Amino acid sequence: NMHGPIQADIIASNGYMAHAQELDATFIGAGKHPLHRYTATSVFLHSLVVGTQHGALPNEITSATSSLGIRPSMVIAALSSLEEVAWHLDRTATGHYRFHTEPSLNKVIADHKQDITTSVAKQEIRQRLHETYQGQLFTPIFTPSVPSEIDDVMDNIALAVIDFDSTTVASHNVSAPSLIKTLSERAGAEGTFRQYVNRVLFLVADSGQMDRLIDRTREMLAVDQATADVELLNSLENTQRQRLIDRRAASRLDFRVALCNTYRHLFHPSEEGLRHVSLQPQDNFSAVSNQQQTLLDTLRGLNQVLDGTAKISPIWVRTKVWPSVQKFLPVQAIYEQFFRKAGLPILRTPTILIDCIIKGLCDDVWRGKEGEKIISKARGNVPASISLAGDLVLYDPQELEDVIPTTPPASKQQKHDGDRTEPQDDYVPPRYVVIPVSSVVGSGDVNLAFSKLLDECEAAKITAIKRLDLNVKGGDSVRALALALPGFPRRGVTVQQRIEAYSGDNDRLTLEYSLPLDRTSALRSALRAFEGEIENAEMTIQIVYDPPVAPTDQAITSVKNVLSAHSVWVKLQAERA
Repeated sequence: NMHGPIQADIIASNGYMAHAQELDATFIGAGKHPLHRYTATSVFLHSLVVGTQHGALPNEITSATSSLGIRPSMVIAALSSLEEVAWHLDRTATGHYRFHTEPSLNKVIADHKQDITTSVAKQEIRQRLHETYQGQLFTPIFTPSVPSEIDDVMDNIALAVIDFDSTTVASHNVSAPSLIKTLSERAGAEGTFRQYVNRVLFLVADSGQMDRLIDRTREMLAVDQATADVELLNSLENTQRQRLIDRRAASRLDFRVALCNTYRHLFHPSEEGLRHVSLQPQDNFSAVSNQQQTLLDTLRGLNQVLDGTAKISPIWVRTKVWPSVQKFLPVQAIYEQFFRKAGLPILRTPTILIDCIIKGLCDDVWRGKEGEKIISKARGNVPASISLAGDLVLYDPQELEDVIPTTPPASKQQKHDGDRTEPQDDYVPPRYVVIPVSSVVGSGDVNLAFSKLLDECEAAKITAIKRLDLNVKGGDSVRALALALPGFPRRGVTVQQRIEAYSGDNDRLTLEYSLPLDRTSALRSALRAFEGEIENAEMTIQIVYDPPVAPTDQAITSVKNVLSAHSVWVKLQAERA
């Protein structure tokens, strides 16, 4: 009796739609032929042939179905679509398509799928979330619902994977849900303010993708059940058995793609609060990759993570991390800033901060003090490594004098007396003459550096300046200062620059020049070609004032205003007139 196959797959008369009719809905709506019903009918008629080989090969089906407006390629596509959904259509080992009364694999799987509840599917999704987002790059925290479930500690980056029943996000409305805000801002059982807000990421499901994810989950579980049915496997032909095994692999891949495309909303800390990032849609290739790596690559592309792929500039730390009002800061406090200050890139690899601090000591961006021991470039005692949890305190160079103590010269009598160190009667203390300070220095971010310079001028009683030097180091700072040059005076300005650039072919370029500002434009334009390869860079601007000007003169203030538009750490030196 072929009534069942007709009602299920070709055309239904009981108020429902057969599978071919469902596939044809879009065709008929567009005024086209019901191609799937035509194709199914051709297969059905060939299936009625009595003999050892009933059914039809693809070329026979195209010959029977093709007509004006229906190309053979369209028939083959329709046949493929029918094979995926029909309950009684099958393909034999010889490649013949046929309808028969016994249910096909599609029908068997559909029956299993009907028995799998939404609750069971959700439990499977939760289990697979653990497998998909587990890893070593982040510390995953699955389905947190209260702040106490996310520890408030200086530790590895936490990835909070939010349960889809707790909250979701709609693609058209990507503001952070209230639950996410609470988890980000609060900590502990009492709900106190979270201290280390800059280490927690949140991954949230898309509400519009949940129905598809649940459907793909039920499909996968149904195929798994069918594959585990020994009696069913024994009743299948070899080709059908292999088709079922292939379908199991395909259903698992479909589920993985659906899961990754559902959990596509990432929230990370920023100065304005939690910032939303919509992850790229994933396909069969990308979905099987390490999803923690995918998240890390996304953060790298946004410059939101520090993990060793690039070095940290001491000048960047001085301007972005170091609070401008602080004249000294323990190393541990700098390390802690990366966890406390939302908006900084998240520090995943602390060793690059250690390298940065050592480089800052070597470049005299800061000086160190550990107990009574001063560590500086001038003393040549910068260590090869430091502890971020140690007692080292960093100072602005202007706040920590780096005078190396020397032994006063011995008197003639002391030299003759050998080991005798007592002062003799003929010892005459040296006479000191106070010499006016010829120049003063101020360093820090732009506002801080000029403020210090004015303070130093006042302390040294400097009332007129004949030359002002501005010095920056590092590729980013040199580029920023170069952008500010058009705002400087056109006369009396000299630019000194030194760069070292290295290409991937081990080619090396070292360039050093000192020229008037109006002669550097073409040279600086040529240097832009090497921007991505610059290893070391330094620039000094010398401004000569003739006649000299007061430290508070508009000529000095205008330079400060030009620089204020750029975030740089600068060293200023003013020479007394």
